[in-house]
Amino acid sequence: MLRPDARFMGIAIALIGVLGLILGERSLFGLVNMDLVEDMVHLVTGDLMAYIGYANRDLASVRAVVGGVSVAYLLVGVPVTGQGS
Repeated sequence: MLRPDARFMGIAIALIGVLGLILGERSLFGLVNMDLVEDMVHLVTGDLMAYIGYANRDLASVRAVVGGVSVAYLLVGVPVTGQGS
């Protein structure tokens, strides 16, 4: 069950990166403002997830990559308090 999830999420994340590159500095559907670094991160992590989902790897490798990417996205999404106003 983890492989199809990695495939789907990898393709979805990579498509977000491609959309961001096409749109440039404009906002994505009026919700998220994307820049080049974010687009590149989405492309790299999306491609990594899709690759591990389609590659003939053992389940431990798939679990490690999906878990690592998930933790990285969670840490980036956690707001840092006490910085600025």
